[in-house]
Amino acid sequence: MRQSRRAVGRPIAQPVQSGRSGAISFERGPITWLSYLMLASCCYVQGSLGPAASFLRDELRLNYTMVSLHLSVFAVGMVLAGSVAPRIAPAVRRSRLFWTGAWGLAAGAFALLMSRSPVFSLAAVMATGSLWCLTVVSIQAVLAERYGDRRAKATALTEANLAGSIGSTCGAALLGALATTPFGWRAALVVPLIVVGVLALVWHRVPLEEARTHPMAAGRSPIPRTFWIFWLILIVAVGIEWSVAFWIVPYFVDGLGLPKAVATLAAGGLFAAIVAGRVLGSHWTRRYSPDRLFLRTLLLTLGGFLLLWLPGLHLTARLVGLAITGVGIANLFPLALSLGIQLGSANEDQVSARCTAAVGIGLIVFPLLLGRIADTVDIRYALGFVVLPLLFLAVVLQEKHVQDLLRWGGRHLLPAGATAPR
Repeated sequence: MRQSRRAVGRPIAQPVQSGRSGAISFERGPITWLSYLMLASCCYVQGSLGPAASFLRDELRLNYTMVSLHLSVFAVGMVLAGSVAPRIAPAVRRSRLFWTGAWGLAAGAFALLMSRSPVFSLAAVMATGSLWCLTVVSIQAVLAERYGDRRAKATALTEANLAGSIGSTCGAALLGALATTPFGWRAALVVPLIVVGVLALVWHRVPLEEARTHPMAAGRSPIPRTFWIFWLILIVAVGIEWSVAFWIVPYFVDGLGLPKAVATLAAGGLFAAIVAGRVLGSHWTRRYSPDRLFLRTLLLTLGGFLLLWLPGLHLTARLVGLAITGVGIANLFPLALSLGIQLGSANEDQVSARCTAAVGIGLIVFPLLLGRIADTVDIRYALGFVVLPLLFLAVVLQEKHVQDLLRWGGRHLLPAGATAPR
């Protein structure tokens, strides 16, 4: 059925329940596809950073500290932009914020392509992280506002992160493949400019939802205190995902004594499991509420990680554990994001900006902390540090507690006399 232009930007507040399974009917419109493809382009650049920094290391004779600094300054740019975005979002149309960030992202990738010194490359990466953040903030806010139902919102954010995972994988793979051709690795950084140009040509007139005005907007902040609990969970979820992804090869090589070829294949299996996990998550979120699914995903991640990490296990068990861990961590972030945005639904732009800042903090803190522990002790104990926040969340967070937090936070967003939905 064709939609009118006016209906394109209208939030889908109550998706239809479908029969015995209780699954929701999930519709994707032009705004949805634009958001998915743009996030894939953003993550393409993010996934290219690691390989690009490694090639810059050889060309510019950088040490490992300078190489890792590229990821750190990218995350710092995200945190800075995530802190500033809530202040500028009310004064700037969301569509302008979206396309400014998108073109800035493409320009930043092109600037990295042209880099011939570490100072220039670090400046390009930091600018890219800042502008990348503006687009991601807009995407998360648009999807959260368009899909009002909790499960539909979780499905949209999970599918968006699936698109991002595919984009990251394509970025790293294409950059590595082009490095062996006469075009060189730098040619891969032209792709974001082409993609953003095509998306702007095709969908630049698609109206993005603008932030809704909430009854409490004129008074105190509509974001309840319980949001910050999920904000901290977001930092942990991002930290766990990136710690495992960043250190899995050294863990297999230095911690378990496996050949680097086997470790590299295992790392590829992890990213494949993350993509598969987000495909599965897209289906799960249509059948289960995000709060219940988040706790099950948390236990799945914990079980898989213990198989990967506990001493004395066979390699086959560790690889199975790695796959289970990938499926679990694939959904920790989008589900935590969905729950956090749900609590701040009165102002999606501000909440989305704070959530994106949490991603940057997780990127800065966890990988560097594990690296420091690995230098002090060894890589196996360092990676085991990931078990601590997983165990803490598994013990402290129960389904009833999560539901109570959501209900308590929801009551603080309602007009006087209204009751929170159950």
